[in-house]
Amino acid sequence: MDAIVDGMSLLSSAIHSKNLVSIVYLLLALAIYYAAPIRLPEHVSVKVIVVKKKEGILQTTHVTKQLTSTTTEMMIGRSERDAFDTLLDHAPDKLNVVKTSLITFVNKHLNKLNLEVTELESQFADGVYLVLLMGLLENYFVPLYNFYLTPESFEQKVSAIEWSNVD
Repeated sequence: MDAIVDGMSLLSSAIHSKNLVSIVYLLLALAIYYAAPIRLPEHVSVKVIVVKKKEGILQTTHVTKQLTSTTTEMMIGRSERDAFDTLLDHAPDKLNVVKTSLITFVNKHLNKLNLEVTELESQFADGVYLVLLMGLLENYFVPLYNFYLTPESFEQKVSAIEWSNVD
């Protein structure tokens, strides 16, 4: 398990340092996980030139990174179902109970900031309440000037989520 966590932190730091191959890996993983309605080509790989400076001399190596494999291997992640999928399949009537419980939990914490949630879908859509809730739950300071409190465009909404992912 530690290897997975280390791998994720390496991927995260590579993405934040604008490593193009890591960003493509992330985008492919998202497309595969969420079953995006696109056809990904099989056996795509990219050649990366790694340049290191050793004793004042630049040394280059060529590394081939495989981005996609066969279609069946890429489809494996799509069949995994979580607890919400099971709930929707077996007891869709209980979904409102879960939503109510979640709203109660969120309000218990957001009430410390004099905020209240009545509808999850609309009030969490811009990411502002999510960032504030994460700050309360993880006990860290959230500087309100780092993102838009009332975002009007998609880019402004994304800025709150981007800010919350900064290490």
